[in-house]
Amino acid sequence: MIFRCEELEEAFGEAIRTEYENVLQLIGEGIRERGYLAPQDLFYIICWKSPARVATFGRAVVNAFKCIEKEGVEGIRNVTREAIELSGKDNVEESIKKLTELYGVGTRVASAILTFYDPERFGALDVNAWKALYSEERRVFEPKDYVRYLKDIRELAQRCGLTPRKADLALYSIGKH
Repeated sequence: MIFRCEELEEAFGEAIRTEYENVLQLIGEGIRERGYLAPQDLFYIICWKSPARVATFGRAVVNAFKCIEKEGVEGIRNVTREAIELSGKDNVEESIKKLTELYGVGTRVASAILTFYDPERFGALDVNAWKALYSEERRVFEPKDYVRYLKDIRELAQRCGLTPRKADLALYSIGKH
């Protein structure tokens, strides 16, 4: 789908008013300083990325707690450090695969982790943004799908003078309507 940059900027402005971008910034600073996620970062991101429906959100909270319990602080630290290092080498698909080794982390949550880490280079894969970009409804995504999505939102972002995060947030807003 073709978007005018003005349309994206307007959608981004609408979305930024309703999203918690300041939290993304605060958590991202901690991740960048450490080079890995702390359990509380992972807990927040898993919950943040879950759909807003109460039943689904409840499952996300349970998954987040189970992930921390099963992986432990060291496991979370090691997996996320390695994934962040892979993303720094622009090996995005392997980075996503590494993150999905964590209990309860799928491709969408993995993309959110990378987005929290570096919103200048990454965007969070979302069903609404996907629908806006590809005119296709999907719920399940593989790491290769994120690579495709990231390539396309980076191109869109570059063309419109946005970051990938701003482009994906604008697409999310467009796809929601």
